Amino acid sequence: MMITDPEALDKTFHISTTERPGGLMAKFIDALPLDLTANHDKSYFQRAYDDSGYGMAIANVMRNL
Repeated sequence: MMITDPEALDKTFHISTTERPGGLMAKFIDALPLDLTANHDKSYFQRAYDDSGYGMAIANVMRNL
């Protein structure tokens, strides 16, 4: 994507100032599709959860996310 309008960056993207999570949470996030929203089917989250290797309940992982 090429942005030619300087104002469009802030309107289009969110730039996070927090540190990237590590460990299993990083694996969970990496396994999620890039365009995922809260409205997507929960199976995407379940697949990422399964791939990450978490042992705690998926509800806890989602809450921590």
